[in-house]
Amino acid sequence: MEIGTPFASPECGNKNIIGLCRRLFPACRYKDFVADVFSGDPLVFWGFTGSTGGFNNLQKFKTALNPAYRFIPGQKRCINESIAFFDSTISFTPVVKMYWNFGDGSPVDSVNANPIHTYTAGGDYTVTQKVIGADGCEATNTQILTIGTKPVANFGYSDPLCTGVPVSFSDSSFATFGTINNWSWVKTGLLWSSQQNPVNSLGLGSHTIKLVAGTDAGCISDTVSKTFVVQPGPDVNFNFNDNCTNTAIGFSANDVSGNVTTWAWTFGDGGVSSTKDTIYKYSIAGIFPVQLKATAANGCNTTLQKDIIIYGTQAFAGNDISVASGQPVQLQASGGDSYEWSPATGLSDPFIADPIAVLNGAQTITYTVRAYTARGCESFDDITIQVFQAPEIYLPGAFTPDGSGLNDVYRAGLAGIRDFKYLKIFNRYGQVVFSTTDPTKGWDGTYKGKNQNSGVYVVVAAGLDHRGLVIERRSTLMLIR
Repeated sequence: MEIGTPFASPECGNKNIIGLCRRLFPACRYKDFVADVFSGDPLVFWGFTGSTGGFNNLQKFKTALNPAYRFIPGQKRCINESIAFFDSTISFTPVVKMYWNFGDGSPVDSVNANPIHTYTAGGDYTVTQKVIGADGCEATNTQILTIGTKPVANFGYSDPLCTGVPVSFSDSSFATFGTINNWSWVKTGLLWSSQQNPVNSLGLGSHTIKLVAGTDAGCISDTVSKTFVVQPGPDVNFNFNDNCTNTAIGFSANDVSGNVTTWAWTFGDGGVSSTKDTIYKYSIAGIFPVQLKATAANGCNTTLQKDIIIYGTQAFAGNDISVASGQPVQLQASGGDSYEWSPATGLSDPFIADPIAVLNGAQTITYTVRAYTARGCESFDDITIQVFQAPEIYLPGAFTPDGSGLNDVYRAGLAGIRDFKYLKIFNRYGQVVFSTTDPTKGWDGTYKGKNQNSGVYVVVAAGLDHRGLVIERRSTLMLIR
C-alpha cells in the first residue's frame, strides 16, 4: 500500500510536520519513516535529505507484502492427517497479525503463524491467509488445496495361468480425490515392481501377489492380496519319419497327460491340420519345421517343434531333338542320384545318367528316365528323338507373326547337324533383315524394331552334319499377317 512519509531532523518538532501532512493528505496513513521504521538512524535521515535536497521531505513509498506458505517435503495432504502450514510471507515491515481460514467451516485461526490443521473429508478447499504488516498494510493469499482420500487398491491378471506364459497384471485402483501415481507390487515379501501394469513370469503352483497404491497427495491404500495357481501345460510328444516328396507321411501325437482337447499341426510349408494323428504330403524337397500345439481342458497349451527332412528328385531327361539315322546322340539326365532309362532300345547303358543312343532308320522314339535316391524317392521325365533318314536343314515355307503364340517365329529345323553355321533372311531388295548363328533363335518378322510387310522373303542356311560334311539350303518363305 502507499504510505505518505514525512521526515524531520531530530532537532525539529515532528508533530508539526505530521500535522501538516494530515491536513494536506487526509486519506493517507502517515509515519515518521526514520523514527518509526529505522529507529531514528541519522544515516537514514541524512541519506534521504541529501538525495532530495530538502531538510523536511514528504515521500510516497509502495512497500512489499507478499503472503505465502509452504509444506515440508513429503507432507501428506490426506483426510485425517495433521497438515502443517509454514508461513513464508515476504514483508517490508514485520508481520504483526495473521489469520488462517482453512475453507472447511472450521474457526479462523488468528493465533498461529504456522498452524497445523486436520481435514476430515476429501475435496478441494480454498485456503485463505490474511497478513497485516507493522506499517498497517494488509494482503491476502488465496489458494486451492486438494485433500486426497484414501485410495482403494485392486488389480486383475491374465487368464489362463500356465507355466511358461508370463502373467500380465492390470491395475484397477481408484481414489475419490487425488490421482494414483505410484504402485508397490509385492511377492513373497519382496517388492518386485513399481509399474502400474507389470508382467511377471511365475512358476508352477500357488502364488500370492499384493498391491499398495498411492496418490499424488501422499495418501496410501490398504494392501490388497490375491492368491492364484499357475497350472501346467499338457504333457505331449509326437513322431514322424523323414521321407520323400509326394509321399503320404504319418504324423502321430501322444497325449501323456490325458487332458488335451485340441490339436494344431503346422508343417512348415503352409500346410496345417487339426487332428491328433494325421497324414501329409510335401510337394518339394527341403527341411521343414513341424510344429504341434496341444491345448488342455484348463486352457494351458504346450508347443513342440521338430524339423523334418523331405528328400526329392527332379528328373530332367533333356530337350527333344532331331537327328539323322545312325547319328550317335549323347543323352544327359539330371535331378537324382541314380537313373534308369526305358525303353533300352539303342542305348549303350540304360542304368546311367548319360547313355549314348544310336538309332537307325526314320522313326520317332520317346525315352523315359527314372531319377531316384537310395531312400526310394523318384521322379520321371521324357525326351523325344525324331530320326530322319539323312542329315538335313529344313526351311519352313511360311509363318504368321501375329502374336497368337502359334507359328510366330521362323526357325530352321535341324536333323543330324553337328555345327550350325548360319540362318539368313533377305527381303526382295536383297537386304538382310535377319541373321543368326544360334539354331535356337528365329525371326519374329521385324527389322530394326518395325514389322515387315507380308510377302515373299529368301532364306539361306548352312551347317556341318555329324560326319563333317557341309549342308547348304536355299528357299523362300511367305510372311503372312
